[in-house]
Amino acid sequence: MAEIDFGTYHHSSLEGSIKVRALVEENMNQVLGNLYPATQKINILDAGCGLGFMVSIAAKHFPYASITGIDIFNHDSLSGSSMEKALQNMKELGIDNRVLLINHNLLTPFTIETKFDLAMSNLVFHNLGKNRFKAYDNVIECLNSGGYFILIDLLPEQYIDMDYFGNSFSTVMEIPITGNGKWDLQMKIFQKI
Repeated sequence: MAEIDFGTYHHSSLEGSIKVRALVEENMNQVLGNLYPATQKINILDAGCGLGFMVSIAAKHFPYASITGIDIFNHDSLSGSSMEKALQNMKELGIDNRVLLINHNLLTPFTIETKFDLAMSNLVFHNLGKNRFKAYDNVIECLNSGGYFILIDLLPEQYIDMDYFGNSFSTVMEIPITGNGKWDLQMKIFQKI
């Protein structure tokens, strides 16, 4: 099987993107087992799925999960991003039969009826600036009560974001992936109240 191309993050190199993904995958593998048993059939949302990196992690850990990836597939924050490339990655990974990709802007309310047990996002929301709160609302709306949201992002105003989430979530875990600085990659795990 060919190496899967998950793209290069903006303000990064291919090597830097690969290093960040390795750190994210390591932390995700540690966290996912604490949320649901691997054999549980759950519905997962990847908000801003890009070329399917987070989808691939979730699919490996939860072999019976149904996964929905939502993205606009043409943002300059990820090089070479397209829905066709994401679909090709899903086929190469052998998970295309349980992954649904939807071309949709996170800032617009979701039109899907599915409620999710787990929502996740990697390096998406910081690109939305203050509009990220609209996107947060859309994710919150489609998450089941008791469901989890894993937010992996640069959170330069994390106290504002954490305060915002306090209305709908309890904080389960916080993991500094690349450090504790203002522009370091953070993982926040929330559970919907």
